[in-house]
Amino acid sequence: MDKVLKQEDKEKLILRALAKAGAATANELIDSFFKKDVRKGYHHAVLRGWRFYVHLNKHYSVLEKRGLIICKGLKLGPTGKMEKIWVLSNKSLKKHFPDKVKKNDVKLRIKMSIKKIRDNAKKSNNKK
Repeated sequence: MDKVLKQEDKEKLILRALAKAGAATANELIDSFFKKDVRKGYHHAVLRGWRFYVHLNKHYSVLEKRGLIICKGLKLGPTGKMEKIWVLSNKSLKKHFPDKVKKNDVKLRIKMSIKKIRDNAKKSNNKK
């Protein structure tokens, strides 16, 4: 990300990272971009810090409106605020990652993830 990226390039960067991660919050993905660029030694990552990447947050609502990503739930972030957990939609998988498409793949991933979140919540409530 050393050079200035166009709108489409930023969106492709987000979609590729989300395809790799499966399901993640915006801040988790942005943090992965930052860490990768610091390892490569890019000057903007080293000098300006994490704040240089915050502008990528605004692309998530655009991608959601276009139907390329879906919000599958919420999670408590490190600052104490609720963050949306994003997953790729079927439309996005078919368009950008045709090799990863399986029938009802996204619906199944969302159901399984929600079940996992509920199970974890029940476990944490039982521990109290």
